[in-house]
Amino acid sequence: MSCSEYDALEPNAPSYAKRFKTLGKMAAAAKRVVVRIQPYIEHFHEEILSNLCRYKNEGVYGVVVEGMKVLKSIPGFVRLGGDFCYPRKVLERRFREIKAVCHDNGLAFLCGENRLRSMGDSLTCCGCEGVEGFVVNKANMNQYLFDKESYVFTPKMKEPGTAYPAKALFQHTVSEKQLRMNTSYYEFMKLVEKDKGFIQTFLSKE
Repeated sequence: MSCSEYDALEPNAPSYAKRFKTLGKMAAAAKRVVVRIQPYIEHFHEEILSNLCRYKNEGVYGVVVEGMKVLKSIPGFVRLGGDFCYPRKVLERRFREIKAVCHDNGLAFLCGENRLRSMGDSLTCCGCEGVEGFVVNKANMNQYLFDKESYVFTPKMKEPGTAYPAKALFQHTVSEKQLRMNTSYYEFMKLVEKDKGFIQTFLSKE
């Protein structure tokens, strides 16, 4: 939920106002509520900023923000991997403004944009780090790039077949079968560490 201006973009979804009304009820029943401002659209920046001050009183922990990505080129966007998205400098400037307002209002700022993940208050952008009884996966690419000391694998991650969740990165059935049957998550990540093209999407200055 970003702002009411999105209602016209999502005609069959609950309105922003209806979503907002659920926050207090969810916060009372959940361990933590995080508002997802995804996709972030710069055109609505001021409306998005103005809504941030309303969330803390509803029991919201924080917000996670990620810029809009599209499959076809549009003016002002740059190519990153298979997507077109906002230039890094645009998002850096806007996300700094959002982060400042979040902190002014007692909210955590979390960044779902891989290029800017380190801007967040945690590299775990979904907001679950620190939740009692939950252990986050720190053997991921953002930890590898921005907090290597915490880049640690559990014994389970080294067992055969544990790389299967990574199947979403592949469209080839042979690759999927290989992940399902043999590859450990540890082995998979060691291969990813050597993939300069994949890593570049996290470090791109575009």
